[in-house]
Amino acid sequence: MPVSFEFISLTRGGITLSGFVSGADLNRIESGQECLVVMHDVTRDGAPLGRLVGLFRGGELTTQVPVWGAVRA
Repeated sequence: MPVSFEFISLTRGGITLSGFVSGADLNRIESGQECLVVMHDVTRDGAPLGRLVGLFRGGELTTQVPVWGAVRA
């Protein structure tokens, strides 16, 4: 079964990140669960960053490690 991706955009500390997460990850974020999420095709204020990992808690991106750690393929 193909995975569907959902667009997500968030601003933290004056920096806007936009990218795509799986539908299941988006559901976990929106439900407030603590979850580690891989964001794909991320841009920071228009500059491409690739894939990033973010830790979400209570529907918000946290500042705890590994929030800005790059994921290597």
